[in-house]
Amino acid sequence: MTPNEFKAARIGLGLTQAQAASVFGVGKRTLEYWETDDGKRPVHPTAIKFMRWLTAGFRPPDWPLRGD
Repeated sequence: MTPNEFKAARIGLGLTQAQAASVFGVGKRTLEYWETDDGKRPVHPTAIKFMRWLTAGFRPPDWPLRGD
């Protein structure tokens, strides 16, 4: 998953960078690095796997957009 694909997936999930950083357990700056397509900071492989789960419908208990 490229940084642009990762960013598009986050936006598709309706998450801000701050919300996504919280879900992934990283700082907002780390998430910004992952979404920067400069070839220097690839998206972490575990984050890619987790993003794929999220786009497939998995929602962790602390999901910020519950819709309850």
